[in-house]
Amino acid sequence: MIKLSSKSKVVLLCFLFIACTTSNVIYHSFHAVNPKGWEKQDTLHFSIPIEIEEKLLLELEVRHLSYYKYRELKLSLCYNLMDSTIIETDSLCITLANDKGRWNGIGIGSIYQLKDTLLITDVPAPGNYQIEISHLMQEKTLSGIHDIGVKITSLQSSSLRSINSQKDK
Repeated sequence: MIKLSSKSKVVLLCFLFIACTTSNVIYHSFHAVNPKGWEKQDTLHFSIPIEIEEKLLLELEVRHLSYYKYRELKLSLCYNLMDSTIIETDSLCITLANDKGRWNGIGIGSIYQLKDTLLITDVPAPGNYQIEISHLMQEKTLSGIHDIGVKITSLQSSSLRSINSQKDK
């Protein structure tokens, strides 16, 4: 029989608790940027399957390295979340560091991560939706960005989502 220390038991219980909680996250994915640099013409493509009509929260996550030389990251977003037939384009400026040069995100080692809420929207119908992200910085090849993530969370309760899914079947 394996004996666990009290510290191991606490870690195991925390893991089980996290595994058993119901999450409203319906999509969460990161795309790595080329370690040699993010070329201006390189676009990150996210394909997002959405199964039911629902209100969604869209968040963008940026992981950057400590040697990234700017306070901000300017991005172009193209998406069709409000209507699958209409592509909308937005530009976005994310502040990665404060006026004194301290990184705003959470960091471990030389990598920092920052999350920014982009929009809340009602998705009109189930389908495959797209988000495309490219940088708008002046440099042709941008160094110091590690990867970009998209997180989409349902703003409906899990029980309501379950009921709606059952109605559709």
